[in-house]
Amino acid sequence: METENFRNNIVVDKTFFNQDQTVKGKEVYKYNKQNELPMGSEFYGPDGSVLSTYKYEYQDTLKSKSFAYAGTTDELLRIERFQYDPRGNMVRKMILDENEVVQKSFMFGHDQYGNEVKMVVTDPDDNIILSETYEIVTVDENKRWIEKYGYVNDNKKPSTFYHRIMNDK
Repeated sequence: METENFRNNIVVDKTFFNQDQTVKGKEVYKYNKQNELPMGSEFYGPDGSVLSTYKYEYQDTLKSKSFAYAGTTDELLRIERFQYDPRGNMVRKMILDENEVVQKSFMFGHDQYGNEVKMVVTDPDDNIILSETYEIVTVDENKRWIEKYGYVNDNKKPSTFYHRIMNDK
């Protein structure tokens, strides 16, 4: 489970929870003075210590790269690259090591409303590790998913359930 907190329509932090709903960690976003796009973030453990820091690069208004560093040091842990379709939906996220060698890729499919309906995870050789398709069961007035089930590797029974509350204030 995870929650996002917004202030003036801008996400300020995201909290991640374990299965027993204890806090796993919290990501706090850092903005420039214009508060348009986050410049990076810091990820804190449940004890409040900084576990990692992130710096973001953008192409237009879409995040193109993220650099992850250990704690408060400058040791580069990984790089993430993002690709988008013409509508601005993320279609691929690549996880690279510090030498920019691909370690894992996540590919995403979307419906006509921009809802994510499929995710495929591949290894460095593009072999499929996992595939999850989503059945959207509830949408809001803008056709954005509110509840969906995830089916892993074509299993007939759902493996995951997602529920989100959106506040468009």
